[in-house]
Amino acid sequence: MSFATSIGHTLAICHWRDALEIIFFSTMFYHLAYWLKQDKTKNLLPYLYGSCLVTFVAYLLDLPTVLSCIFIFAPGLIAIFILFHQETLQRNIVALKQIATRREEPTDWQHTILKTALLRMNAQKELCGVISCSDDLLTLVSTPFLLNTPLAPYTMDLLFSSPSFDASKMVWFHADGSVRGINATWNYRREEKHGARSIIEMWKEESQLFTKKTDAFAFRLDPETRLFTVIKEGMVLEAVNAHQMQQLIRSHVGKMHTAMNEALHSHNKKSHVEEQTK
Repeated sequence: MSFATSIGHTLAICHWRDALEIIFFSTMFYHLAYWLKQDKTKNLLPYLYGSCLVTFVAYLLDLPTVLSCIFIFAPGLIAIFILFHQETLQRNIVALKQIATRREEPTDWQHTILKTALLRMNAQKELCGVISCSDDLLTLVSTPFLLNTPLAPYTMDLLFSSPSFDASKMVWFHADGSVRGINATWNYRREEKHGARSIIEMWKEESQLFTKKTDAFAFRLDPETRLFTVIKEGMVLEAVNAHQMQQLIRSHVGKMHTAMNEALHSHNKKSHVEEQTK
């Protein structure tokens, strides 16, 4: 029997199911090898090739005892392999997973601040905060926890539940709808002792000073009276209810945005005139 006849006879006895099984296991082996190759720090692919080589050599040399041991102890060896290399395998799974970043829907951050304040009020807890608009308060406010996270109810719940949160200090908000920090205080040097006056009186004095020089909006909620104290543009507004508080925030932020847009428009117009005169 010639070689061609032998090959033809071999192919003739192969069923189409055999071809499907070969394609299936080849595909599985390829994806497994590709997955193990993803880790650049610790390549696990040689372990797979080594086990396959040992099995193939044992089959070629007709070593039934070795083959039996390999197939009997294979599940246990795979379990031990996974146990010792679980961190590497987990890293490969995370690396191959397509993680789509969730786009945060724009929220009414002013309403979120007011809602948060009302929840604190009902829980008989105070809330002190400052809202920065166009002026940067980074040099005027000190905070041990500098943040830049979108303002959302779940974010505020997480911050308030933290053991590091100090309700007597300010929560720093920004007019772009973000939280910039917690436990914030004004950078104000004072020569008198801390116990000479109450914390609220010192906060009022400092807030008056800094809001007069910036477009910041400071407020404090008193859970006992259920009213707000608002300080803006150097003025102190006492006994402000929730509805008035919301109106004050909207009008203040809108006013500052309008002033900023007008200043930007004036600057652009002046620059355009200067370019034309050259």
